[in-house]
Amino acid sequence: MNIFNEPEWRIKLSKMSADASNGCGLSDVVYAQNFTGAVNHAVQALSDEDTEKVLALAKTIGIYLDGSEEQIDDGSCRHGLDPHWCPAGCGEY
Repeated sequence: MNIFNEPEWRIKLSKMSADASNGCGLSDVVYAQNFTGAVNHAVQALSDEDTEKVLALAKTIGIYLDGSEEQIDDGSCRHGLDPHWCPAGCGEY
């Protein structure tokens, strides 16, 4: 029996948020990708009901991408930057 523990998940998600911000280069796009990936990995073994609760909580703690976001093609690279100025070298490919 798996009982949803909100305070425990709040702590876990706060840690995931802090970890996601490390190495994102202050890019909200990279942060959101990192945070979303960590959350999705953490909920894999949960029931559908608990997964919904965790995802709702994740949206209050960090930038969680659930796929409903409007996709805007503004010419940015996957890091949300102008490809010619991306420090990851996106404009070189």
